[in-house]
Amino acid sequence: ELKEVILAEYDYKIKTTALDEYKELDSALCLDGNKKLKDQWYLNHCGIPDSFKYIKNLGGSSSVVVAVIDTGVDIDHEDLSHNIWKNTKEIPDNGIDDDRNGYVDDYYGVNLVSGRGNGDDDNGHGTHVAGIIAAQNNHIGTIGIAYKTTIMPIKAAAASGYFLQSDIAKAVRYAYENGAEVINMSFGGSACSI
Repeated sequence: ELKEVILAEYDYKIKTTALDEYKELDSALCLDGNKKLKDQWYLNHCGIPDSFKYIKNLGGSSSVVVAVIDTGVDIDHEDLSHNIWKNTKEIPDNGIDDDRNGYVDDYYGVNLVSGRGNGDDDNGHGTHVAGIIAAQNNHIGTIGIAYKTTIMPIKAAAASGYFLQSDIAKAVRYAYENGAEVINMSFGGSACSI
């Protein structure tokens, strides 16, 4: 028995998931004349149109950092690249943990699966989630609900889309310690964590 250990539990796997049910609402929503708006079903569901009337700045603010704990985020995606968070205490691609946080080259978020590098996506789910949150209203592709916010990519899932609970815990801590105001975790499973 160790005095330092209060509790130990299984490190369950959890899988990325998608929303199956939604509430359909009026589609009378205009975002800077974006012609692809009609194709963005999520902007017309889940109470989104009603919520826009309570927002002072449509599209949110770049000062708000949203951590996406998922399979990573495609940091070069044309709808997301301008909204990707940068760890300014880290020098990219120099092989050194400049900010001494335990992660090497975590300039564009973090890869908790490998323990080094940025939070780039190798599955697609995290990029999809980040797009729903903050894809720019650039008239190219999709539009994010809060398209001006900043996305902090945190890769906590393997390319298969499976997470370990221990990596999720590390991800929440990383988001908190690096200033994320909102954390999105779009996954689930049947395991119970104490």
